[in-house]
Amino acid sequence: MRGSWLHPNGVLPEGNILFAGGSNREGSVRADGLGLLQRLSDSLIADVLALCDGQSLARCSKVSKVLYVFCQLDYLWRDLVLLRTKGEGISFQQTWRDTYKHLIHPSHPCHSSPGPQILLTGFYSQFLFHSWLCAHYEFDDVAPGFLRHEDIPRVSAKNLTVERFIEDYEIPNRPVIIVDALSEQWPALTSWSEEYLIAHSGAKPFRARSTAAVMPAHFTMKEYLQYASQVQEESPLYLFERRFADVGQLGADYKIPDYFNPEEFEKQGLTKSKGYDTDLFRLLGERRPDHRWMVVGPRKSGSIFHVDPNQTNAWNVCVQGRKKWIFYPPDVQPPGVQSSPDGGDVIVPVSIAEWLINFWSFHQEARCHKDPSKRPLEAVLHPGEIIFVPHGYWHMVVNLDFSVALTHNYVSTSNLFSCLKFLRFKPDQISGVRDHYDGEEVCAADDFYSYFTERLSEYFPANHPIYSHCMQRIESLANNSKKSVKISEVEGGEGEGSRKRKGGAVSSVFGDSDRATTRPRNSHSPEEEARRVDDSPSTTTFRFDFF
Repeated sequence: MRGSWLHPNGVLPEGNILFAGGSNREGSVRADGLGLLQRLSDSLIADVLALCDGQSLARCSKVSKVLYVFCQLDYLWRDLVLLRTKGEGISFQQTWRDTYKHLIHPSHPCHSSPGPQILLTGFYSQFLFHSWLCAHYEFDDVAPGFLRHEDIPRVSAKNLTVERFIEDYEIPNRPVIIVDALSEQWPALTSWSEEYLIAHSGAKPFRARSTAAVMPAHFTMKEYLQYASQVQEESPLYLFERRFADVGQLGADYKIPDYFNPEEFEKQGLTKSKGYDTDLFRLLGERRPDHRWMVVGPRKSGSIFHVDPNQTNAWNVCVQGRKKWIFYPPDVQPPGVQSSPDGGDVIVPVSIAEWLINFWSFHQEARCHKDPSKRPLEAVLHPGEIIFVPHGYWHMVVNLDFSVALTHNYVSTSNLFSCLKFLRFKPDQISGVRDHYDGEEVCAADDFYSYFTERLSEYFPANHPIYSHCMQRIESLANNSKKSVKISEVEGGEGEGSRKRKGGAVSSVFGDSDRATTRPRNSHSPEEEARRVDDSPSTTTFRFDFF
C-alpha cells in the first residue's frame, strides 16, 4: 500500500483480509472490540454514534480500541459543533474534535496528537478506511492525469471583441477562458489579501455550507480563514456569500467584465434593436433572484456536479488560487450522476473525493468517446482569468489551492428562450427566490415567469424578433403540453408508469445510502451548495463504496 495511504490507526481496506492468515480472517479484532455491536455494519455503527452527544461519544471512545477509531470520525464532531453553536461563532482548532473540546473547555489547551496513535493490527473496515482516504487523498494518487488534461480554449481579450464572444461562444453555448481581460477594473486581484478581507468585512457573518454537514455555518471572515488554513476533511465547508458586494469596499473592488456588462454593450452599439442584450434579470430590479456570489474555500473544496440555476449562463473569475473545471454537455450525464427525466431529482456522490476515487476511470473513458460532442471538457482556471459557463452544462469545480473567486449568473438574448422555458414549465425547480431575510422584496417562484415576461414586454419594442420568437415558441410548447395532459387523463393520468417523480424516488433505485444528504440540481454546490437546502426540489447525494 502507498505510504500516503496508511491509516493512522492501522485500519486496512476489507480486500486486504484475503491476504491475512489465522484468526485475522475471521475478523476477531473487530468482534472483540465491538461485542454485540459486531452484528451491525460499520456505517450503521457510525450512524448510531452520530446520535450521541459529545460526552457520550467521548465515553464510547474509551470502551475499546475499535470504538476509539470509530469515534475519531471527524464529521461526528463537526456536526456536534454545528448543532451546539447553531453554526455561529466557531473558532476552529485543527480538527473538529479539538474544536468541540475547545468549545466545552475554552481555557484548556487542545492537542490533536497527544502522543503515540493507537494502532490496530488485523482490523479491516472499508467504511473507516474509505472515509479517511476521502479526507486525505492527493489528486495524482486517485485521479492520474487530473491536472494534465486541458481542452477548453483560452482566448486573449486583445483578440476577442464582445460581439465575437457572443457569436463564437455564447450563442453556440461553448465554454471558453478569457485572459488579459481584467486589470485596473479589478483592484481585488492585487488587494484582496487575507488581512484586507478581514479588515473590510469586520464582524459580518458569511455563510458556509457542505453537502455532508448537518447544517450551514456562519463565520466572520477571520474565523473562516482560520478554519480554511487548518481543515482536512472530505467535504469542507464552502463559503458562498450572496451579499458580499454590500460588505465594506468589496463591491467596489471589481467590475462586471465587458463581455457581460449591459453598459459596455451600449457603448459598443450592441443594442437590443440589433438583437443583443445581457443581464436581463436586471429588469426585475430588487426582485431579481440571487445572481452574484463570493466563493472562498480551502484546497480540495469545491462543487460536485451540478447545473446552474434557472438555465442561466455564468462567469467566474479566480481572485486567488487555481480551480479545476470539468464540464459535461447538457445531454450527457457525468459518470456517477443519475437524473430523473425532468431534472427535478438528481443523485450525485456525496463529495468530490468520492467521485474522483470511484468514477475517475469512467471519466477517462469518456474523454475518448467516439463522438467528440459527447466528450467532457476540462481546464484549470488561474487568477485573473474569466471562464464562461454555458447554461445547461453539468460541471464540477475543484479548488487546487486556497481559493477566492467571484461569480455572476445571468440571462442574455442568447439563452433567453431556455430560461423562459425553464421558468414556465418547471416553477418548482426555480432557484434563488427563497430563504430571504424578512423585509427583502423578492419575486415568488410561482409568479416569477409572469412577472419576468411583463418586464420583458415593457422593455423590448413590439415585435422584437428575438423576444417575440421566444414567446411564440413558449406558447406553442404550452399548447402541446395541454394536449398531452388531455390524452394522459383519458389513458389513466396518474396511474402506474406516469407517476410524478418526487424527492427520493430516484434514490430508491440504489437503495438506502450510508450517508445521505440533499442538494438541488440547479445550484452551485455547495457544493454549492452553499445556497439554501430548501431552494429547489430535493435530490440525493450519497456514498459509493466501490473502492
